[in-house]
Amino acid sequence: MNSKIKILAITGAVRPDSQTAKLAQISKKYFRNDDVEYRVFDLGKNPLPMYDAKISLNNANVQLLLKLTVEADGLVFISPEYHGSMSGALKNALDWMDFLEDIDFLHGKVVGIMGGGGSFGNSGATVQLMMATRALHAWLMPDVIVNVPRIRKALGEDDLIEEMYRTRMTKFANNLIKYTKMFKENRKIFN
Repeated sequence: MNSKIKILAITGAVRPDSQTAKLAQISKKYFRNDDVEYRVFDLGKNPLPMYDAKISLNNANVQLLLKLTVEADGLVFISPEYHGSMSGALKNALDWMDFLEDIDFLHGKVVGIMGGGGSFGNSGATVQLMMATRALHAWLMPDVIVNVPRIRKALGEDDLIEEMYRTRMTKFANNLIKYTKMFKENRKIFN
């Protein structure tokens, strides 16, 4: 069995110069591993049309998102917090994954959650993403969620400034890789 795993990070940040999109790019360095192919799908750069059951799948960004999701062994949902909830762009992407085709896009896949925001980080968005992950039949990574409060002050040019957040991100990446490998190797058990 090929031991290389594919992890798809989907960021719901759509603002220009978004700190959450920057966090998604920074996260790449924590997933550098010979056994991992880590890719970020940025909804700000690859916008999706609003989900509508009558719309066909002819949109190139929708097709790419669904293709990458099917190919992924594990996922990371990265969201800013808007008014106490996940971004509308990320919720829309989850709707596209769930309501189309006969494919259960997330069933049996491991999902980790990260994001940032103001004083409380993205705790409201995190709770919503936890509920959505379970509703979509994915396995929520149990022990680590990366939540970066005061994200503007926490991000440097190419890394997290505080050691505490770097340690948390390292643990997050290592555990997501570990759980994703475990689920990939035992797919029949977890499906």
